Amino acid sequence: MKPVYWFIAPTALLLVFAAAFSFRNQEKVEAAALVASSASISPDQLAPALLKGRFDWVYSRMTKELQKEVPKEEFKKLMTQFHKGIVTYRPEIRYRLNGVLAAIGLSQDKTKGYQVIYNSSKQISSFIVQSELPSEKKAAKDLTKNVYSLPFKGDWFVFWGGTNVLVNYHYAIPAQRYAADLVKAVNNYSYKGDPKKNESYFAFAQDIIAPKEGTVVEAVDEYEDNFPVGTTNPDNPPEGNHVVIDHGHGEYSLLAHLKKGSVKVSKGDIVKKGDLLALCGNSGNSSEPHLHFQVSDHPLFTEGKSRLVRFEGNPEVLIGRTLKGSK
Repeated sequence: MKPVYWFIAPTALLLVFAAAFSFRNQEKVEAAALVASSASISPDQLAPALLKGRFDWVYSRMTKELQKEVPKEEFKKLMTQFHKGIVTYRPEIRYRLNGVLAAIGLSQDKTKGYQVIYNSSKQISSFIVQSELPSEKKAAKDLTKNVYSLPFKGDWFVFWGGTNVLVNYHYAIPAQRYAADLVKAVNNYSYKGDPKKNESYFAFAQDIIAPKEGTVVEAVDEYEDNFPVGTTNPDNPPEGNHVVIDHGHGEYSLLAHLKKGSVKVSKGDIVKKGDLLALCGNSGNSSEPHLHFQVSDHPLFTEGKSRLVRFEGNPEVLIGRTLKGSK
């Protein structure tokens, strides 16, 4: 899959395509606004402007910092190329989290799309376009044989999730392709209080439960939760504290970034759906307390291929959605 064009300002939120879960706090959101250009844009104005070729106008609504990264003429040239064949855009996927608004738009045939971040001053602080998006038929071929329940209680927010790289950065890595990163959000914020403290995050220390009956094949509970939030220890494995369960039919669930000292199961244990496994944490390659969940055809995190999970009730595990777990 080759992107037509990617450009990301250093202060862009949510769009760091690397093997890490990336968040920025409200202080950095406010700092980004200070370097923004004077012109603002309504999210409802973006797609019509792009379709009409008003690239100068869109460019003038980018932050000064983003404009420094992307020369105007280069932007116009590449956007002209990108929009060949696009007749219209589908309604955007929009969500707010931690002080910013993110929007994702897909072309009429879902083969091309963009993701934009608006800062608190309604300027564009990040803009990515992507071509050659995979078809939904491809994802359907990768469905799990088993049906799983959501591995948590209450409402959780999908921070990364979906079947293309615009909505799920994991997609670029076959071993993680259909993984989801989940947080808890209240009033569009994943934390309250000091953003450097794990305890400020609503997901921290929440129950993580077995998504289906099975046998525990790995249970790791030795790594410290990252502190301050936003920092990681490169010497620790990316999954941090985690549990892997064999559910039969060659399918293994991985529940990662668990809180140190909270894992309740051991290798060889047989668990039932809904059994308490551990508490949500911030260990491993994680820059905010969250749950990384995936099902693969191999018990090792870096091996095999991720599968698109069939969940009970068919909830839409898509970026920006809220999922309702058990009570």
